Amino acid sequence: MPLSTTKFELSQHTIEIVPQLAGVYVLWCEDELIYIGSADEKVGLRSQLMQHYRGHPECVACATHFQCDFCMECRSTAREMMSRFVAKHGRLPRCNEPTLAGDS
Repeated sequence: MPLSTTKFELSQHTIEIVPQLAGVYVLWCEDELIYIGSADEKVGLRSQLMQHYRGHPECVACATHFQCDFCMECRSTAREMMSRFVAKHGRLPRCNEPTLAGDS
């Protein structure tokens, strides 16, 4: 599943425009993809992105931009995105590492 090619600034104003729907997203710290995540319909993308904007988990506090897309099978889509990242880079994004990411 392709994400929006546009990177949006991770700011309160930008996040408030994101619909409160289920989706997948990636967080960037400048040019480094640091986190791949998903939000179900109960939590929603806007709420999940706002948590990250507020620095939870701590590892994502440096995030500057995000990309997102809406989906039905968000967790499996995020897992597929992580598998592709690992295949390309030999590791998970640094904030998806179990010792750094915490529960999000």
